[in-house]
Amino acid sequence: HGDLAEFGHCPVVEGDRLALGSGVVLEAMETPGHTQGCVSWVLSEDGKPLRLFSGDTLWHGGAGRVDLHAHEGVPAEAQAAALHQSFTKLKSLPDDVVVHPAHGGVAPSGKGGKKGASTIGEEKEGNKMFQCASAEDLIRIITKGQPLLPSYYTTCLRVNKQGPPPLARAAAAVPLMAPEAFATALKNSATDPGTLFVDTREAPEFHQEFLLGSVNIPMGTNDGLHELSAELESHEGMFNLWLGRIAPADVRLYVITDPGRERDAFLRLARAGLDTNVRGVLDGGFPSAPKSAARVSHDRVKASELVKAQEDGAVVLDVREVGEFTHPKAGHLKGAYNIPFPKLRGAIPQLKAQFPGKKFVVYCAGGFRSTTAAAMLHAHGVTATDVDGGYALIKKELSEEQKAFDMDLKIEA
Repeated sequence: HGDLAEFGHCPVVEGDRLALGSGVVLEAMETPGHTQGCVSWVLSEDGKPLRLFSGDTLWHGGAGRVDLHAHEGVPAEAQAAALHQSFTKLKSLPDDVVVHPAHGGVAPSGKGGKKGASTIGEEKEGNKMFQCASAEDLIRIITKGQPLLPSYYTTCLRVNKQGPPPLARAAAAVPLMAPEAFATALKNSATDPGTLFVDTREAPEFHQEFLLGSVNIPMGTNDGLHELSAELESHEGMFNLWLGRIAPADVRLYVITDPGRERDAFLRLARAGLDTNVRGVLDGGFPSAPKSAARVSHDRVKASELVKAQEDGAVVLDVREVGEFTHPKAGHLKGAYNIPFPKLRGAIPQLKAQFPGKKFVVYCAGGFRSTTAAAMLHAHGVTATDVDGGYALIKKELSEEQKAFDMDLKIEA
């Protein structure tokens, strides 16, 4: 929108039109709120609006989050007010206009959301955020239970404004690192909060054997365009996003892959603007790691074994988001401590101080986040395991008396 971009571009403002053929026109609507420069596009034929390409402004049953500019001093309340005004503008479109959002399903960049297209009329009837009578109502609804903002979103905003370098440049500059040098870096920096060693292999291979100090974020095999599931557990193609949820924007990255996938991993990081953070990619992948690098395995516990482990003295950590932990229907295991996945790494020193010598059992919704969380604890010398299948299976084993629904326990500051 306008002159917000810092690279060569064609500025777009309200009412700009792009003719696509005989009587077919795309017209720009300024719809800030999710970001300050959001633009939606209305497709019309012979003057009749037919389709709305709403980007992240309006989703099917949801909307884009409003706190992306908080780090720049722009409060979410101001963005919510702008989004509310944008909704008022979109409501002026005919009810039969088909809405095509940029997202389908649940994603950390917004709240709510279903897959597929809808119509303006359907959003008026079924979208709680679109129905809000005031900006105050909107900010209350859109921020309740919102997942923590992935730290790399600040990098995305910067790259989107400045313009990304060509991917071909990144493809030619994969920083392959000799195995011995990689092992030395791992030994010296595994617990450095500014450094992260990421193993991109699939979880079963990681569980069988991994380098002590590394964490597992599987890269998957698809094109990276799939959405998160409603339980925030799908990882296929979401490597960049999950990494961005635990890594600070200035993190120093070291990457471990399957043999032959070094370039693939680096390019996926480049798509998120994280290639400049990479200090080394293990040349030859995991099998090439030298014997001097300590290797460990990871045994998981069954959902049916969790309560017994807790009774035997294990500390149970629930690394789901607060909104999942306190969900009025699902709840959590009574006696579990909640540290959302993105905050766990920074909380490990206080966990060690509060529970010296204790064993930790970690769970999430389906078992993806908990694998990474347990590996983080391993890296810091903490005995830890996680629950295979996560809370989706745990809740089937619990009586109502064994569930809780509020923040009943606190980690000491």
